[in-house]
Amino acid sequence: MVKHLAHMSGNGMVTIPKHIRVRLGIDPETPLLFEVEGDYVVVRKGKWVEGSVIDRLRKKYGIDKRPTTEILQEIRKVRRELYKEEYG
Repeated sequence: MVKHLAHMSGNGMVTIPKHIRVRLGIDPETPLLFEVEGDYVVVRKGKWVEGSVIDRLRKKYGIDKRPTTEILQEIRKVRRELYKEEYG
């Protein structure tokens, strides 16, 4: 069993150590499933389910399969542009 002690950031984020990510084949687009078992949190590799809420939204709005972070950057860029148009 591989064990590694980590701490949570002020934003509630925990970094998965690189040697564990490599061993499990986890990359930034790998979905993770969090389960609570008693007083433990178990993190497992998940899988995207066809027809999930995210898939439905992507189809409805014609969003491509780019990483979510890239899409959020684009949304923020548009918001900044709209703000500049509205408030100068």
